Amino acid sequence: MEEQKPAVRFRAILEVVGTPKAFVEKTLADYLEKIKKEPHLKLLQVAKEQPEEKEGYWGTFAELELEAEDIYSLTGFCFDYMPSSVEVDQPESLTWTCQEMTDYLTDLQGKLHSVDTIARSMMGDNRVLNKNFLSLLLNFVEFLLKGKAMTVAEISTEVGIASEKLTPMLDGFVNIGKLKKEGEQYVLSAPTSP
Repeated sequence: MEEQKPAVRFRAILEVVGTPKAFVEKTLADYLEKIKKEPHLKLLQVAKEQPEEKEGYWGTFAELELEAEDIYSLTGFCFDYMPSSVEVDQPESLTWTCQEMTDYLTDLQGKLHSVDTIARSMMGDNRVLNKNFLSLLLNFVEFLLKGKAMTVAEISTEVGIASEKLTPMLDGFVNIGKLKKEGEQYVLSAPTSP
């Protein structure tokens, strides 16, 4: 008969940062409701803090005391909810067979591969979005510069991007030969056909 592993009692801190305040409050509340429905977790205690504003963002956190059915459930909790802190209270020690450790590591690797797949997909999506954004920006800037020269501040006003963020992009267009910089002004590098 297989030995029953003890439940894992632990404390965790979940943090939520964002804007507006209502979004932060709702997100934390939704997390807590979802945790309550997890079949392999018991939410024993919750202490929520009121949201506070800092540098234009709202932040809040909750200190949780939970019990996981096993170490697999604790690991799943960590991957699913990304707590900023986890402290295991019980049991004092765990003893695993080689097969249990193998199963655990295989499960962990599966979760890591899932996260890696998502991250790679998002990086690819981000590259495509960035390329499309730069193409649109270049088209807009070329339209603005038809027949005239403009400073970064003037272009910034028209495109709605802060000068300090726009300058590297405009300089990038200069580097690839799409624009020229004459003093403080940008111009088209070659006349575009009507």
